[in-house]
Amino acid sequence: MFRFFLLSILSISSVIGQVNIEGLRNPELDRTNFSVEIDSDIATQSNKDNWEITSELRFDKLFDNQSSILVVVDGEYSEQTVDSIKDVQENKGFVHTRYVVPLQSYELETFGQIELDNFRSILNRNLLGMGLRFTAQSTKVDNLNYGIGMMYEHEKYDGSSILKSDSTKSTNYITLNKQLSSNWFVSTTSYLQFDISDPQVYRILNITEFALNATDEIDIAFNFDSKFDAKPVLDSLSKSFFDFAIGIRYNF
Repeated sequence: MFRFFLLSILSISSVIGQVNIEGLRNPELDRTNFSVEIDSDIATQSNKDNWEITSELRFDKLFDNQSSILVVVDGEYSEQTVDSIKDVQENKGFVHTRYVVPLQSYELETFGQIELDNFRSILNRNLLGMGLRFTAQSTKVDNLNYGIGMMYEHEKYDGSSILKSDSTKSTNYITLNKQLSSNWFVSTTSYLQFDISDPQVYRILNITEFALNATDEIDIAFNFDSKFDAKPVLDSLSKSFFDFAIGIRYNF
């Protein structure tokens, strides 16, 4: 059991908010698990009220044939009211489900996702796809996996007018974990997604975490998120984003 305290965050851009499915995997799943986490914060001043809630629901099911299903529901909502005028500052979340069937030398995956994010002007993002996941043997890293797949993606954006986008994309990723020393650990995942009908419409994403085991009770995490979108759906959205955060975890 642990409690996580965020000491400081340096946000060069908080636009990323990308869903890192690789980080949600449980490679050591040996039974059915269910967990719920809800956090709420309310602050009141004479003429200003702040309200924030974050929640996460996760369900893992392991079947007798060693296939598994993962369902994750995650959301963040915050608003500020000043002189009776309400402003929604953050409203984002996603529902992700994934079914994995282990085969001889690879895994077959089917997945679906629903997402919204007011900061990125995403009213709705739905995707449905399937792919193959492989494990590579390497003496240089502890775990090395890569995947290839196809997905249908429907997006609705809130710009000067409502903009809709439908596409079929190739989705590919590579992820690795390595113990750098007795105190340092690194985990990184890179994604490449491109439109089948127009390969010049592509996204590159990377999520990297360096973890330092400072003491038996304290871990320090350095998180780097980056994204490049060759052709954003909205002109108001930048092509490149970067996010950096530092946190500390106390184990007791």
